Amino acid sequence: MKIRGIIMALTFMLLLSGCAGKQPDQNAAQNADQNAGESGEQGNTAQVANPWKYGVSAEDVKKLTGMEFIVPEGAENVSYAIMEAEGLAEMKFDLDGMSYCARMKPAEKSEDISGLYFDNKNTEDVEINGAAGTEFRAENGGETVDCVQWYDDMNAMTYSLSTSGKDLDGFDITAVASQMYGADE
Repeated sequence: MKIRGIIMALTFMLLLSGCAGKQPDQNAAQNADQNAGESGEQGNTAQVANPWKYGVSAEDVKKLTGMEFIVPEGAENVSYAIMEAEGLAEMKFDLDGMSYCARMKPAEKSEDISGLYFDNKNTEDVEINGAAGTEFRAENGGETVDCVQWYDDMNAMTYSLSTSGKDLDGFDITAVASQMYGADE
């Protein structure tokens, strides 16, 4: 009985000593994070450079792709970005209370340039002012994501337009895409 009590006491002491082990120095961790922000490095982790160049002009987009984005009438907060290595251009804008992301890229055939990857999505073939395309809708964390992609074979250009919202029932993303493509033809 005494041996059992001694073993239990030793076990209890070992458990307590493990819980009282050295805690990480939070000040040291914060200092490392601050220094990483200044030097661009964080510990031994390598950081990958962001391939997107933000704050570019519409002219920069045209130089890269050979085409201009058509900004839908009433769009606000229009901004552009390019990924030079991929020849990919992006335009973000707000319209009628919704935020959109439009992309275009010179390509020999249609390709998914949306940057959206969902396994469970509903797709439908569509036409955007004479160009064949695909529209999809997916659910993501309580929001609905709509995306339409189409290909302009005359100009060898692939496009995408996407948005998201809580309730997109009755919303037609192809109507917005139609304003952006072939609008001045």
